[in-house]
Amino acid sequence: MANGLNRYLHGSVWSWIPGEHALIISNDEHNIQNPEVICLSVSKTQNGASVCIDTKNYVQCNQIHMVEKNALTKFEGAVSAPVLAAAKAKIGALLNINAEPGNLQPIRDTAAKLIGQLANIDAEYVPVATESAVPVAPQTSQIISDTITENVVLLNQPKNQTPSKTTPKHRGKKSKQEADKKTVSPRRKSTSYTKDDEAFVIDENHSADEIMQRFNLTSKKQAYALKKYLKLRRAKQQGKNL
Repeated sequence: MANGLNRYLHGSVWSWIPGEHALIISNDEHNIQNPEVICLSVSKTQNGASVCIDTKNYVQCNQIHMVEKNALTKFEGAVSAPVLAAAKAKIGALLNINAEPGNLQPIRDTAAKLIGQLANIDAEYVPVATESAVPVAPQTSQIISDTITENVVLLNQPKNQTPSKTTPKHRGKKSKQEADKKTVSPRRKSTSYTKDDEAFVIDENHSADEIMQRFNLTSKKQAYALKKYLKLRRAKQQGKNL
């Protein structure tokens, strides 16, 4: 803790800028340890967000400032306890932090609004479901778009590939090179992603942006499609191991 007398006390009023004073509302421990204090403007303006100090001065509870101590030029006094309590109550009402202890309803309401907004944002990425799509119960807003088909095209391969020219068939014994070509699948869907890749994508703690960054994807739709594909691949593999 810093040494010396704390001049900038909670509830004290200081000269600040021309035409306004500053009421310090940060606590004394913060004030003595930091070079700036949290203040409310005090002016002659009266409105719905102000608290009266006297007939000429009002605390502006909607004007909260972080003020450096050296900007406070002169100590003017301190407000009374009722005025300070009224200002704090007004700030709490403006910031919606006046909920009673143990009452979590305001937090639930805010969370519900946030989830609704996320659902509206993600809705534009929901692909059209087909008969082969596997329904998945939504767990978070990111799984809203998990209704894609099982036969998803690998995202790290070009969408449009020019058909390769077919070579004439030769009778007789095939060369080793031709035999090797036939044994190589042009698209190794089941092993294109490692187990680490699969765990990373399926983990709900990883956002679509993180998946896009890891696999160089260009849209969230591709990230959701990749997640669905790897989920289906894991389910199919687990079914084979039963």
